[in-house]
Amino acid sequence: MKFKITSANFGHLGLLVFILFVIGGIILEHINPPEEPPIVILDRAFPCQQDKNLWVLSESFKADQSIYICGNIKSNKTTLKAQVQIRVYENKLQPMDNAIYYDNIWISNGDVKLPIKAQFEAGKYVVEISSGRKSLSIIEFDVINK
Repeated sequence: MKFKITSANFGHLGLLVFILFVIGGIILEHINPPEEPPIVILDRAFPCQQDKNLWVLSESFKADQSIYICGNIKSNKTTLKAQVQIRVYENKLQPMDNAIYYDNIWISNGDVKLPIKAQFEAGKYVVEISSGRKSLSIIEFDVINK
């Protein structure tokens, strides 16, 4: 028996492939339900520095001093592994393109000390910490001469 591919047979074959594709998609969706994106909250964020074994609030830093942002990360995920973006602006909050410092830092739930790995001249600065498009915190600090 010879099988000839005609336009009618081709249409039936296409319909069969389409139905199998849809059924396969439905099965895969039930096997692996879509994962909720992590919701990240940065609570009680403040500029800080280490004083002996304690991290203390510091709203002004010397030009050669290490700058950190301390806070507490909370999330809807118990085993959070996510990145936050840190941008520093001069004087006031500005468009992202005007940041004078930018970094991505991996975080997890709990207390964090986010380093700002740059040296700044004397002046006023604003730090924006965000996760994706969501701004988590805006913090101001001053840098003074030595």
